[in-house]
Amino acid sequence: MQSFSSEALNTPSGQLSTCQIGVCQQKAAKNLVEVETRNNKWAAGATTQSEMELKTKLLAYSWKLKCNAYAESTIKTYTNLLQVLVRRGGSLDEPETIKDVIARQDQWSRGRKGNAVKAYSLYAKMHDLKWEKPKYKPIEKLPFIPVEQEIDSLISGCCTQMSTFLQVLKETAARSGEAFQLKWNDIDFIWHVKDYA
Repeated sequence: MQSFSSEALNTPSGQLSTCQIGVCQQKAAKNLVEVETRNNKWAAGATTQSEMELKTKLLAYSWKLKCNAYAESTIKTYTNLLQVLVRRGGSLDEPETIKDVIARQDQWSRGRKGNAVKAYSLYAKMHDLKWEKPKYKPIEKLPFIPVEQEIDSLISGCCTQMSTFLQVLKETAARSGEAFQLKWNDIDFIWHVKDYA
């Protein structure tokens, strides 16, 4: 229950309501100042219209890729690449600027540049933009081929079942699927006996 001071009880009711209105107006003015301050802070941190347009375009791009059954990882990679290209000075509606930005990325590998070209090619196709794709083919590297001593060390470090499996692969040059399907009936023991006799 609200308590009143003795002065408030002795004042006529008309004056009391005027005091209450004055207090409410002061509180309202204070609240208005707080709201305006919040709005100014929000406006300072708000995204610009071009950023909103970019987000809308990238969202539509991602959805189109999803509808065309692209993998989630591909969609994420391509969308991120387009964001990076725009951040570094390219415009999605001007193919030549995208081509310039890709060419300036000296720290990117040829494979990453090729992915950027693929990502933008899909975007250009969706928006009927014509552009001459630059060709970035990744440099093919020779696969790692271990020496026989390294293979023997690997085989000796495994459990019995795995070491037997790896030894079969090493000795027969069979594929792993072929070795998994081997049965005892597949081994010709008589041929081995004749060979060593």
